[in-house]
Amino acid sequence: FGSSHGSKRRLRNPPKCIAAQEAMGKKSYVNYGKSFRKPKRPFEKERLDSEMKIIGEYGLKNKREVWRVNFALAKIRTAARTLLTLDEKSEQRMFQGDALLRRMIRLGLLLESEKKLDYVLGLTTAKIMERRLQTKVFKLGLAKSIHHARTLIRQRHIRVGKQICDIPSFLVRLDSEKHIDFALTSPFGGGRPGRVRRKKAASGGGGGGGAMMGAPRAWAPGDMVIIRGLKAKPELNGKKAMVVPPTAEERETLKGTGRLIVRLIDSGEQFAVKPDNLKTTAEEADDIMGSNLEDVSMYNPAIQSEAAKLRESGKLDDLANDPELKPIFEDIKKNGMGALEKYWNDDKLMAKISKVMGTR
Repeated sequence: FGSSHGSKRRLRNPPKCIAAQEAMGKKSYVNYGKSFRKPKRPFEKERLDSEMKIIGEYGLKNKREVWRVNFALAKIRTAARTLLTLDEKSEQRMFQGDALLRRMIRLGLLLESEKKLDYVLGLTTAKIMERRLQTKVFKLGLAKSIHHARTLIRQRHIRVGKQICDIPSFLVRLDSEKHIDFALTSPFGGGRPGRVRRKKAASGGGGGGGAMMGAPRAWAPGDMVIIRGLKAKPELNGKKAMVVPPTAEERETLKGTGRLIVRLIDSGEQFAVKPDNLKTTAEEADDIMGSNLEDVSMYNPAIQSEAAKLRESGKLDDLANDPELKPIFEDIKKNGMGALEKYWNDDKLMAKISKVMGTR
């Protein structure tokens, strides 16, 4: 709630030598400011209970976060009370009062209809806690719990607009609330997968065989998928998407349907899809290699017609029957598309394939 601008350095906790100088009557010129104030009575039961309730409800780290909000709230109330003692037509009250009210409305602490200093005196700790980024991330459905929301923010998964924000206590303005989303660099926002997921992908999808045959796959937010088998919207088939966590409203709407929310990588649009209509990129590659070329994209007429032309020309048969290339085709069919990587750097082999296909 405000910072002092000046050339002097501000210290949160003044050194003991400064405190000793002040106690002896010597003036200290080191400028410092407090961000919180400890309670005068440390063992007051009602206050202790209320603080613990706030910490649990809003997922705070410690009581200092509560004291910081209370301290800022006390300063705001003091400013409002001081202005209320002045005459209504006073220049100071008009300018400073309007500025204070505008700020409270911009932060979402007051409504547009509450443009009076009397309403500032009615502000509570809970109202400020509701405007914290941590609370907003949880209530928007981006996190599973209030504590998960804090973890996502600290690990730089959340952005407000275009700016990544890693401060859970950041007060979200009213016009910025709709711009809270996963960061573009986050695995949840379409960015590079995390270290563990990359490690599992490199080892072949976590060792395989971990799930029972026929058991439904458990998709998690951040999983990259290929959409397949949609009849209502066939234009989405074959598109790459990412599983994203549903918002609170979407969760209520999808309750009992078993559908997941996926976000298209190319356009960013979101759709509710059944898990049966999703495949991993590895599964998709294996299906392609295990099928005829005409079936590579059964829902894409353009690719299907190109595959048919290649088949009619006999060029694919020439490649498959070539004594030098035959072991390569068998390797790809057996081990999937990953087997192709070992042949990319063979210039002679690539030149031969290009010559047969007529691309050189």
